[in-house]
Amino acid sequence: MSKTAKKITAFLLSIIMVLAAAFIAIPPVKAAAVSEVITYKLTYTTKYAKLKLTPRNSSNTIYYTTNGTQPTTASKKYTGTLAASKSVLVRAAEYNKSGSKVATIRLTLCPRVLTPDISVSTSGGVKYLTVMTATPDAVIYYTTDGTVPTKNSRKYTGAVRYTSGAVYVFRGFKTGFTSSQSIAYSDEDEVEEEEIEAKEETPAGFTATADQERVLKLMNEERAAAGAGTLTLDETLCKAAAVRAEEISRKFSHERPDGTRYVAVLESLGIINKASAENIAEGYLTADEVMKGWMNSSGHRRNILNSTYTHIGIAKYTVGGRSYWVQIFGAL
Repeated sequence: MSKTAKKITAFLLSIIMVLAAAFIAIPPVKAAAVSEVITYKLTYTTKYAKLKLTPRNSSNTIYYTTNGTQPTTASKKYTGTLAASKSVLVRAAEYNKSGSKVATIRLTLCPRVLTPDISVSTSGGVKYLTVMTATPDAVIYYTTDGTVPTKNSRKYTGAVRYTSGAVYVFRGFKTGFTSSQSIAYSDEDEVEEEEIEAKEETPAGFTATADQERVLKLMNEERAAAGAGTLTLDETLCKAAAVRAEEISRKFSHERPDGTRYVAVLESLGIINKASAENIAEGYLTADEVMKGWMNSSGHRRNILNSTYTHIGIAKYTVGGRSYWVQIFGAL
């Protein structure tokens, strides 16, 4: 080999070595993880849990699996609401026109016992509570101290004699189903408003959460249909509701964990209120669900449609996978 050829060979080898070193030194670029969640809505019937998925863009396509595997564009295409009569893991992925994954979701679709309904009757001056759920073969358990019922609580077998001052909480169970939302009854459900001592004015104006805005919108739609005035979301009432939402996760009652009435929260925040009422709920996933539950309960519905109230505080508190909701009504 000539000297010229050797020089050329050595030069080419040096270039190859430099490129190889550069290639080794540069780590491969990884695709960013998809963090967006597909918009979804859960509804329940007496037998089924139903899941509706909504793509972020109408031109996108959603694919899903029910066997635990990661969905791809080769998986089953989502074309409409999914229904499950027993627990099933649903995994879905949304792809845009270019084939890029833009959103995902992973959840267990399981039928739920429908929230029990409470009817009140009086005989000989004694009040009785009759409780039913539309879910066939469901068993209802209850407590009388405001705590959330479990299968170790008292089993409901017929009309229950109500003890004045107690907070009765009922909840439905069925094998293979998620337990129902709890529903409570107390003497306070018969009280539409309560006088509160005025102290000082509350500040106005703040940024509401999506849940607060949705509950407010649904509530004002119901009030408009009933001819009641529009409620205004109040910051200080929302602070009070937030305190109460955490408290009812520990004691599901209009009575606070320290034994005082819920209105003590309002008094501690110095709220000017001519009248007040409180709605509480537990276990509902969305604003639409909790509003449906409240509107299906005569006492809660009465508070929502009461034209005495002008302002509202709304809060949601989630712990251990369960959500607790509070509405505090005021006439400011």
